[in-house]
Amino acid sequence: MWDLRLVDPDNRGPVDFTHRTRLLADLAKREAAGLIPLVEELVSCWRDGRIKLFLTYKALNFRRERRDLFLSGAYLPLAASGGNKEHVLACARERKGSWAVAAVPRLVTRLSPSGEFPLGQKVWGARSGLLLPEGAPDRWRNAFTGEELRVPPGRGRKTLPLHAVFRHLPVALLANIKE
Repeated sequence: MWDLRLVDPDNRGPVDFTHRTRLLADLAKREAAGLIPLVEELVSCWRDGRIKLFLTYKALNFRRERRDLFLSGAYLPLAASGGNKEHVLACARERKGSWAVAAVPRLVTRLSPSGEFPLGQKVWGARSGLLLPEGAPDRWRNAFTGEELRVPPGRGRKTLPLHAVFRHLPVALLANIKE
């Protein structure tokens, strides 16, 4: 599944669409039984490439379901706070009360040992957070894991703890939960 060749007319190869279609159908079926166990398996077996297929499938569906948000929503770059703030890239989109946040870690070899993903409180600590813009909601759902995330009360500016954002996966795609 990982094809690390450069793509140009001289080195393109055949794509096994039948294999990918079967893998995608299996992922969709297993997703119904619970996202977190599936995500944990994909992270532990990342070398087989299914994680790439899963993330692409989920992200494209997320975008299709929020077409107007991504076509005409406001783009808002996000900052982080705390000791690992330089290790996060994130942005939000907002349109008519609909929100999405995408977040990824950066410079990960400084965060976790080789071969390990930067996950959870051990890596991110209790104080590192994703700073949300004014007017952002308090409740979010991670499209990749199904987890609900909440802004902790009483911290001043709305902040999502990075250890929660990256609890099970080193990438997050969040949508606001409408009250």
